[in-house]
Amino acid sequence: MEWANEYGSTHPVVADPNTAYTLEFIYASPTFDGYIYYPNMQLLSPGRVIEIADGWVSEGNILSVLP
Repeated sequence: MEWANEYGSTHPVVADPNTAYTLEFIYASPTFDGYIYYPNMQLLSPGRVIEIADGWVSEGNILSVLP
């Protein structure tokens, strides 16, 4: 919460204690360019399909993948 407040984040922020597991999905994404920037956002749709890897996730992006 402190980090989100410091940087004015208005979207949910979560910690990933198992980063290696998450990175497996990012590396497998055809949109991954080989670089990871911090902070970063990923959008996973149902079934853990990566829709956006290390990019900007808008409300419209989220709504478009909701069942």
